[in-house]
Amino acid sequence: MGKTLEVLVEEYSPKYGAFSGRSRTNKIVSFKSSNPKIIGKLVNIKIKEAGSWVLKGDEA
Repeated sequence: MGKTLEVLVEEYSPKYGAFSGRSRTNKIVSFKSSNPKIIGKLVNIKIKEAGSWVLKGDEA
């Protein structure tokens, strides 16, 4: 936690109100963003929480 990862944004989930993507090490990362046009782009995400299958964070 506290690390910043580069994430390829894959999708937006209206159910959770968050985007998700994968890091370079293939970890799933979930985060919120105010930019709706980031799908398919690389963004830097600061990890705040680690779950069993998903890392959660904020845009760095």
